[in-house]
Amino acid sequence: MMTERELLDLKQEIDQAKESFQQLKGQEKAILQQLKDDFDCSTFEQTNKKTRILEKEISKLSDEIEQGVSELEKLLSDETD
Repeated sequence: MMTERELLDLKQEIDQAKESFQQLKGQEKAILQQLKDDFDCSTFEQTNKKTRILEKEISKLSDEIEQGVSELEKLLSDETD
C-alpha cells in the first residue's frame, strides 16, 4: 500500500501531466490555426500532402532551370567559337 507522501507525489505528477497536456493542446491549436491561415490546411495530413506536392513542383522547376542554364551555356559557347 502507498504511503500518504507517495500518494501526494503521485497526485502532483498527475496534475503536472494534465497541465503539460493542456499546454500541448493549446500549441497544437495555435499551429493548426497558423497552417490554416498561411497554407489553407486544416490538418497535419493536408500539410504533409501539400508539402509533397510543392517539393515535386520545386524539383521540376529546378530541373527546368538547370536545363535552361545548360542551353544558354551551349549557345554562348557556340557564339564564341
